[in-house]
Amino acid sequence: MSLKHSILAILSSEPKTGYQLSKDVEGSIRFFWQATHQQVYRDLADLERSGFVKHKEVTQEEKPDKKVYSITKAGTKELIRWMKEPSEIPATRDSFMIKLFMGHLVGAESLLKDLRNQKQIHENRQNLYRQIEKKYAHPFESLSADQQYMYMTLRRGILLEQAWLAWCQEVEDFLAD
Repeated sequence: MSLKHSILAILSSEPKTGYQLSKDVEGSIRFFWQATHQQVYRDLADLERSGFVKHKEVTQEEKPDKKVYSITKAGTKELIRWMKEPSEIPATRDSFMIKLFMGHLVGAESLLKDLRNQKQIHENRQNLYRQIEKKYAHPFESLSADQQYMYMTLRRGILLEQAWLAWCQEVEDFLAD
């Protein structure tokens, strides 16, 4: 997956400014794809050079003009092409896993402290996901089609956090012995 395809996906719903795109990346897709403002603007410029997005200048009173970006037909075609490709297996980068893998070098005490910190982070994330989940009307069938797809990504996040926390408890029990 690339940030460029994420930008195209966001713009497929409605035109947005670069600032709004950055906020969308920070707000909703950050749970599975992270990017800085600079990366968003860089990729947005690349997409425009490729003909996948275009912008129009919008005049604002007492503020600088702003650029509002929209996806082009070529951009929609590219997004659909990409969506039909098989997904890659996500790369996992987890420094705690390396530490645990070689835990015999430092012992349980050091790992327990780090594990408890990781556990708190995942509990916080799960709580955040649960707060987001409350925004969706239930039952599932009453959601609009786009909301159902979005909800399914949220469910994955919730289930991943549940699994992580269950595994974390196993490791904590092991290290505490």
